[in-house]
Amino acid sequence: MLKTKSLIIFMLAACFLMSSGVFQPLHAERMTLLPSLDVDYKHDSNYFKADTNEKGVDTFILRPGIKLGYVTAKSSFLLDYSLDVNRFSGETNIDDYDYTGHLARFLGNSQVTDRLSIGIDNDYIKTRDPATSDQYTDDVSRDKYSMNRFSPKVFYKFGDKFGVGAKYTNLITDYSEGITNEDSTEDRGTFLVNYSLNSSTLVELNYQVWTRDYDAFTSDYTSNQIMLNLKKNYKNFALTAGAGYQERDFDLATEEDFDGLTWKLGFEGQTGSSDETAPKSWLDIALSQNYNDAGSGDNYYTATKLEVKVGHTLLKRINLTLTGLYQNSDYESSTREDDKWSLACRANYRLNDIVSFAVEPGYETRDSNIDGMDYDNTYVLFNIKAQYDFAGRI
Repeated sequence: MLKTKSLIIFMLAACFLMSSGVFQPLHAERMTLLPSLDVDYKHDSNYFKADTNEKGVDTFILRPGIKLGYVTAKSSFLLDYSLDVNRFSGETNIDDYDYTGHLARFLGNSQVTDRLSIGIDNDYIKTRDPATSDQYTDDVSRDKYSMNRFSPKVFYKFGDKFGVGAKYTNLITDYSEGITNEDSTEDRGTFLVNYSLNSSTLVELNYQVWTRDYDAFTSDYTSNQIMLNLKKNYKNFALTAGAGYQERDFDLATEEDFDGLTWKLGFEGQTGSSDETAPKSWLDIALSQNYNDAGSGDNYYTATKLEVKVGHTLLKRINLTLTGLYQNSDYESSTREDDKWSLACRANYRLNDIVSFAVEPGYETRDSNIDGMDYDNTYVLFNIKAQYDFAGRI
C-alpha cells in the first residue's frame, strides 16, 4: 500500500514541477551530476541498545548513490538517491536483520513571478535506524520501516519586507516488522507570516495544525501549535529564537489531553573563507523543547534537546567534526524520565577530488528511572567514499 501511495505522490510531484516550468534543461545555468559509492564498516558494542545481554554487531554497508539536478534563473531541481545494502555479522542469526534500504530526496522550486514562488519536497527512506522516525525520538527498536514525506509549498512576497506562506505535509510511516510500533499517517498544514525589520533581522509567526492517525490501538490525535520566531544575522554568525504553545487532543477518552510551552534557541557561526578547500571553523548550537509526534503505544513526552556541532578544516584536506547531543524525555502518562547522551568525533581525509576516507568513534548512553531502560553503546565507523563530479567537468 505504501509503495502505491509513494508512486502516486512522486507522479504528482513530477506533474507539479513540469507545470511550474522547473523542467527546462536546455536553459540550465548550473547542472549537478554526481555519482558516488560509499563503503562503511561499523562495530557497535551494544547494537540493540539493551540494558543487559549486550550484543556486539558488525555492520557492512555498500551505498551507491547519485545526485542529479540543475538550476536556472528562476527554477531548480535536485534528485538525491542512494541504495543502502546492509549486512550484519558477529552474533548468531544476526544475518536475519540483513536488508536493503533506500534514501531518496526530490526537491523542486520555481520563482513563478517576482513575488510568487512554489516548490515541492519529497523524502523517502527505508531503514532500521530509529533516529529518523521522529525529531525527538527516544526509540531504540531495530524494526524495519519506511517513511514517505510529501510537501508542496507556496510563498508570496508583498514588497521587500512582508511575506506569507503555506505548506502541506503528508507523512506515511509503515513498519514491515515488529510489534512495538504502529503504522501511521500524518497530515499537517503550516502557515507563516514573516516581516523583515531590516536587512539582517527577520520575524516570523508560524502556525501548524496536524492530525496523526494510527492503524491499530494507539489513539489518533490532533495538535495545534503557534510560535513566534526571530532570526538575526551578523557578519560571521546568526542567532535564532522562538517561543510558542502547543495543545494535543486525543480521539480516545482514555487518553488525557495535554498542552504546554514550546521554545527553541540557536546559534550558527563560522570563521574563515567560504571556499570549501580553505581552512575554516564552524559552530552550530540548537536548544529546544517540544513534544514528540510519533508515539506508538501512546508514549508521549516533553523533550528538552541540546545539539552541538563543532567543525574545523585544516591543511585543505582534513575535516574534523565533533557532535554532541543531550535529551531529557519526561513522559506524560507515567513517571518515566530518560536522560540520553551521545558524543562522536569524525575525521575525514580527502585524498583527491574523487576519493576520501573517514573514521568516527562514538559513545551513546541512556539513564532512565525505569528498570531495564538504561543502555550504553560504543561504536567505531570507517568509511571510504568515491564520487565524481561529471557536471563540473563538462
